[in-house]
Amino acid sequence: MRLGAGLLLAGAAACGGAQGVGPASHLDAIQVTATRLAAPIQEVPRSVSIVTGDELRERGVSDLRGALAEFAGITVGPGGDDGAAGASLGLLGRRESDDFLLVVDGVPAGGVFAPPFATLNLHDVDRIEVVRGTTPVYFGTVAFAGTVSVFHRAAGDRAPGPRLAIGSRGSLDVAAGFARTAGGLRQSLGLDATRERLADPRAGFDRVHGLYRAARSLAGGRARLDLELTQLHDRPASPTPYDGAAALLGPDFNQNPANGHVDTRLARLSAAYDRALGAATWSSLLSFTHTRSDSVRGFLDPEYATETGSNAAGFEQSRRIDDWFVDSHLSRRLGTQLELSAGFNLLQGRLQTDSRLFDYFVPLDGSPPAASGTSASTDSTHLSDSRRFFGAYLQSRWKVSRNLSLLGGLRWNRTGESRASRADVEGADQRSARSERLTGSIGVNAWLWRDPSGDLDDLSVYAHLGNAFQPPQVDFGPDAQTNPILAPESLRSAEIGTKADALDGRLDADLAAFFVRFFNRPLNTSVDNQPTQVAGGEERFRGWQLELHYELAPQLKLAADFAGNNASYGDFPTQLDGASTPVQLAGRHLEFVPERVLGLGLVWAPAQGWHGSLNLKTLGRRWLDPSNQASAGGFTTVDVSAGYRWKDWELSLVGENLGDRRDPVLASELGSGQVYRMAGRRLALSVSAKSF
Repeated sequence: MRLGAGLLLAGAAACGGAQGVGPASHLDAIQVTATRLAAPIQEVPRSVSIVTGDELRERGVSDLRGALAEFAGITVGPGGDDGAAGASLGLLGRRESDDFLLVVDGVPAGGVFAPPFATLNLHDVDRIEVVRGTTPVYFGTVAFAGTVSVFHRAAGDRAPGPRLAIGSRGSLDVAAGFARTAGGLRQSLGLDATRERLADPRAGFDRVHGLYRAARSLAGGRARLDLELTQLHDRPASPTPYDGAAALLGPDFNQNPANGHVDTRLARLSAAYDRALGAATWSSLLSFTHTRSDSVRGFLDPEYATETGSNAAGFEQSRRIDDWFVDSHLSRRLGTQLELSAGFNLLQGRLQTDSRLFDYFVPLDGSPPAASGTSASTDSTHLSDSRRFFGAYLQSRWKVSRNLSLLGGLRWNRTGESRASRADVEGADQRSARSERLTGSIGVNAWLWRDPSGDLDDLSVYAHLGNAFQPPQVDFGPDAQTNPILAPESLRSAEIGTKADALDGRLDADLAAFFVRFFNRPLNTSVDNQPTQVAGGEERFRGWQLELHYELAPQLKLAADFAGNNASYGDFPTQLDGASTPVQLAGRHLEFVPERVLGLGLVWAPAQGWHGSLNLKTLGRRWLDPSNQASAGGFTTVDVSAGYRWKDWELSLVGENLGDRRDPVLASELGSGQVYRMAGRRLALSVSAKSF
């Protein structure tokens, strides 16, 4: 707390104490993800970060890595097992995608299974909100360790003009938006098509996306309708086998069969309605999402270098997911001091996968392997999994006094899962599980200083406690799910911090410390000489972070962030790499969690004339294996943009990872002992109109 206050006071003194009305700081931004009771970040006892669509466009950002580049302590690994279009979020020591919730325009994307970051579209984004840690009241079990909420422009809002970008290796991006208001009906349509090519000539993706939004007044309230369609053809890159800290193959070696692909079709329909009911506001949302994915993937065996016949295992898979989400709640303000929100929501999903496993040969000279159809099947599996997550919740915010407020909530959860699987080798199996639990959180926010006329405008401190649980992850891999459904994972978290803004909103900072313990993590073991899993592992995270923004001049903005992480295993006896006896990992560091993350961003964004941006991101040392026998040193990526703006048009050149760093950033869950690297250098030249 003293460090945060000192930084702000020092900055204020250095700048001479400008007076008068200035711009709103980042802490004045209104968020809804953390509380469902819309409030400025300054008043929320949580660490929350927001980036607007205008800020993304100023930096020429087109993916999640760039969008979250200025958020403290957050790392995004491009690609991964989900394909070249995927992304892996790193936050509070966690890197498993099902630990995070992705919300798109109010709908939990991925439902009860895993967030589909590969289909996330950032064209025409209005803002992105990130909450570090659990949000167990409104979203329940699916918001386990962090939430990313993406909001597109509202129906009828002024649409951006057409955009054309031409990038490295033949990459192409085309987008256009349309907006119309007539007879009280507000409508928007956004269309875009992307062709992305990577340094690996066999990797990249083609995506076509459309989003239609409509809104109008209805029966004394406001009705909204969204329809989103996405078609993605992904040719995945491959992870690199590592021996210790040494890569055994080149960064762009592709081990997939010649017809390797991940093809996904997604359709999402949602409807919402809001209206006043006396002194309260009633809000309801209903959505349905259908996702179909067909893939061919393959990964080298651990002993690939010495095998003379087949040296890789592959699988063909057809996956279908249908999920429903319904929420209805009432919010009411009682006087000037108390706000209440109460309601229920239901997430229900059904997953079906059909997989064929096969062995094949990967030439190590870099020539493509044969197509999957040339290899005989070694096993075929089918999985059907149904999940149902229901919760009733109550949340309140009480302004005890002008300088003290409390935010708390409880949720009663009821979860259920039914699973049936069969395989040629393992046979048939059926499992089911049920769970009922309370989750909740409580936070306090206290102002130590308020003086809008002074150099230091606001200074507050906050503390937050939370507890949550989540059912175990459903493995989308090709193996039949013959393991038992494990007991739910759980966490307990504590967060303390301070927030302040100064110089009439030109300077703001958020300093926070986190203490999180994860329980019932899966452990690998053996029963009757057969590999299986049990619940019981413990992991711990301690860390702190600082996020700072400073407006050096009316069009010149500086952002800086720093995070220190200590992510380690608690009691964690598990078998590693097929070993017959467990290894106790207590005290060792979690793999691929950087010890330090440092970021620095600079944006020059006048309305007309030359513009540009610079972003530096440094990741510290990371352990590559759970035994902590191999580590990777720190590295820095450099992203830049430069261009010229006319009254109605803009020309921009964007460069990502200019140093062409190919450092390891993410472990593969399907390729044993293999890691994904940073994507190579990328350049793109774009021309766009300000409006259509």
